[in-house]
Amino acid sequence: MNTAGSVLLDTNVVIAHFRKDPDLTARLRATPAIYVPWVVLGELHYGALRAQRREAQLALIRDFLRSATILMPDQGISEVYGQVKAELASIGKLIPDNDI
Repeated sequence: MNTAGSVLLDTNVVIAHFRKDPDLTARLRATPAIYVPWVVLGELHYGALRAQRREAQLALIRDFLRSATILMPDQGISEVYGQVKAELASIGKLIPDNDI
């Protein structure tokens, strides 16, 4: 997988894109590859299903995913997750699990 110039997006960035942040949208269009962790996709669906305009929000997600690759966890990711969480715990800087 060639990741040069690619971006890994967090939920907040995708939401800003959905809200039509012009600078962000332009940058994403110029990006050769966009990656979204599966947990971000889950957070987006959670927000959409709670929104007043549920179908419109779900449509935004579907449309966005045409230009993004969803990253799924595997053994290597699980090991890194454990390492990061252990390091954060050892220095007393725990963050929400979804943000790891």
